[in-house]
Amino acid sequence: MVNLTPKEEKQQSRQHSQHQQQPPQQNLSTIRMISPSKRVLAVLTFAYVMTVSSRVLAFAAKNPSLLNSSYAVKRGKAMFSAFSGFCRVQRQNDLSRPSLGSGKIDSTSIRRQCDSVRCFNSMYSSEGDGKQQQQQQRRSATSLSSTTAAIDIQTATTPTTEATKVLVDDSLFLKPTPDTRHYRSITLPSNSLQVLLVSDPKTDIEAASIHVKAGHFNDPRTRAGLAHFHEHMLFLGTKKYPEENEYETFLGTNGGSSNAYTDMEDTNYYFSVNPLNHKNNGEEEGDAENEADVEEGKVVSKALYGALDRFSQFFKHPLFDSSMMDRELRAINSEYINAITSDTWRNYALLKASCDADHSFSKFGCGNYNTLTNGGDMNMGKKEGSEENEAVVVEGGGGTIPRLEVVEFWKKHYVGKNMKLVVVGKAHLDELEKLVHECFSDVRGDSNDPSPFDDALEEMKHERQQLLFAGTANGATDKEMEEVTTATTAFGSSQLGIIREVIPVAEMRTLKLLFGFPPLDDAMMNDSKPHRVLSHLLGHESPGSLHSLLNEEGYINGLSSGVTLDVSDFSMFSITVSLTPKGMNERDKIIDLIFQYISLIKQSLPSPAASEEEKGGENHHTPVLKEYHDEIRRIGQINFDFSENGDPTSFASGMARRLFKYEENPQEILIGPILMENLDFDITQKLLELLHPSNALITITDPDAAAAIDVDSNDSSMYQDTDLMDSSWQQEKWYGAKYRQKEIDPQVMEKWASYGSGKLSIDSRLKLPELNKFIATDFSLRCDDDDNRDTDSITITSTNGDDTNVATTMPTPPKLLPQDLPGVRMHHKMDTTYRVPKTFIKIHLTSPNVYKSPRSMTLNRLYEKVLNDDLTSFVYDARLAGCHYR
Repeated sequence: MVNLTPKEEKQQSRQHSQHQQQPPQQNLSTIRMISPSKRVLAVLTFAYVMTVSSRVLAFAAKNPSLLNSSYAVKRGKAMFSAFSGFCRVQRQNDLSRPSLGSGKIDSTSIRRQCDSVRCFNSMYSSEGDGKQQQQQQRRSATSLSSTTAAIDIQTATTPTTEATKVLVDDSLFLKPTPDTRHYRSITLPSNSLQVLLVSDPKTDIEAASIHVKAGHFNDPRTRAGLAHFHEHMLFLGTKKYPEENEYETFLGTNGGSSNAYTDMEDTNYYFSVNPLNHKNNGEEEGDAENEADVEEGKVVSKALYGALDRFSQFFKHPLFDSSMMDRELRAINSEYINAITSDTWRNYALLKASCDADHSFSKFGCGNYNTLTNGGDMNMGKKEGSEENEAVVVEGGGGTIPRLEVVEFWKKHYVGKNMKLVVVGKAHLDELEKLVHECFSDVRGDSNDPSPFDDALEEMKHERQQLLFAGTANGATDKEMEEVTTATTAFGSSQLGIIREVIPVAEMRTLKLLFGFPPLDDAMMNDSKPHRVLSHLLGHESPGSLHSLLNEEGYINGLSSGVTLDVSDFSMFSITVSLTPKGMNERDKIIDLIFQYISLIKQSLPSPAASEEEKGGENHHTPVLKEYHDEIRRIGQINFDFSENGDPTSFASGMARRLFKYEENPQEILIGPILMENLDFDITQKLLELLHPSNALITITDPDAAAAIDVDSNDSSMYQDTDLMDSSWQQEKWYGAKYRQKEIDPQVMEKWASYGSGKLSIDSRLKLPELNKFIATDFSLRCDDDDNRDTDSITITSTNGDDTNVATTMPTPPKLLPQDLPGVRMHHKMDTTYRVPKTFIKIHLTSPNVYKSPRSMTLNRLYEKVLNDDLTSFVYDARLAGCHYR
């Protein structure tokens, strides 16, 4: 087995495995005294123990540091021993002596709780549940004797996992047919942390992820990039594991890795390990006895146990060592410098610069040295005469190191109610639940709960005030320190109805139309998901589609549509077109055709005055948009029903994020994204009305525009000169993208909005797609037919490491099928292993002319590209239905 670091970790892992393998001791339901005098003594002892417990709890609340001391452990053991010494515990089998409760005392669990310094909290957190159970049992008793000599006491010291609130167990989860994983959603009672447990006995990779509902939207204005910087600092040591690279070293030793990302409103942390990595690490043979138990899911692997223990310390007591901060600030700055030449980041920054400056979306999320130190200069204090010109570490470079802000950020946001955890392991669900409870029960539940930084925070605030008073640090107004800004709308009327031209770094020509939409979590978007129908139609590639027409004209290389940005209060629906040089010259015409196709979709809706029957009631023709919606729903259901388990690391990270959306219905977390109610025509109509030029931000990315950067003129009819927006080129603040923008001319806007209204006709070549005829309806398996069962098999015998013979039956080899065509050989293999209705076909064409000469090779590759392009429209429906080729 892997030799864990430090040495004590190996001992802890072994003890943990022993706890899990050890069968629970007999549950004893009553406490009966031998004599009346002893009964009285027991009652008095119990009252004394409870009194002392309450006093210890009150004292511990005022002195939380003592809960981590040996005093609390010894006191807990002494209390338990005193109580047990006066009582003889035995099972109540005499039915003539009714019990007042069915309390359970598991001394092994109690000792384990005391050893982990959670005895007192566990006792009192479950006390309420014990009283309710007593009352229910009293009501269910048919007779009670007033002279009974039995005194039954409902214990409050149940194992910690019994107190866990199970929200949904495996049997209720909606899963794909091939999914062999087991799921359970729980909430830890101590801190309200919701957890999704996933037991996968077949996995070769174990993983975990925590998603935190805090991102760069929560940055104070004076510390742009704080959430990103905070993410970096969490990896640099904790109180329990203070070495800087200890976490990464442990993961690497166990065949794993870790990563994290900071988003607008979220931050995600995840890791992976190999549960049986000891096979490759030269572990001694004595540790191999644990391997079979890990394989069978009886115990948690040492790799997952050690990794999750280290991971959990991020959320208990990180160090945030100030001596490492200047170096990490420079690392953030390097990330920023490297992204300056990325067109993706430049366009993203331009979009942020376009919104209302008082909305959180406008914030600079990456951060750099200057913004994170509130005015510091990372080049301040360079050594003179140094060959390498090495920078001297000057704290904050004239600004201030943001340790105070980092600690406050962690204290406020990194709490149980603001996080979701997903764990994927080989072990059974019960074992994973015990592990999570052990590692995460002492994470703080609320920002008002005591934190390990409370004393240090006061000292840091005092030091900061001294710097401000001395004038060596920049101050900040209350508004600048606010995380959530005041604007209610990121993109209002003054930010839309705009057309912008951008000069890219790379050779790329794109046209992007962005429309302001409600957030996807909004009921009108989430229930029937009408935006998917719009995305489906606008991005369709069948004959007569917008893509097909533009491609035939030689204007585009590709076209896509859908919601590309989604936050809590708005989303953006985009239509993105990759242009050819010819298409760039015809961009006005392309925008015309886009709005024509939008008008064509609008015409397929029933009129607002139509009756329910005309909108698609029973025994009436169903409107075409509803049929497209049903197609999307059927395809999504088929893809879900027969989807296979993906990579555990990506799965854990994605599910942790998704758990926020499905926290009240975790059983739908797997299927939720494809669930769609019947199409709501009224909501669809409202979304189509939002696809209006006045609600659009149009961006044209053109490398040839650089030639006109010194020319302050514009001949496009789409631009309108105003006092607010002139035609001069501007430069975005953070990434330096050069752009110019104008309001869309009102006459042009009216033209785009008038297609299909009788004033302007729609191009007759445009039409909505036919219904998809490739969607499968029969999912029966041919391998289940008697005529198709494989009767032949190959049996091999192999010898494993312990000299045990293992006979394995291999699948039947492919059959050579009869065929009439000369030079053609056909083989078929009936699959009986995976049992999903999928067929894989491989056609191998052999020709001596392909590699005959360089010219023939080039012509063959050109033919392949032309064929793929020509087949795009023809096979698009088949691809949507799950038939792929390459």
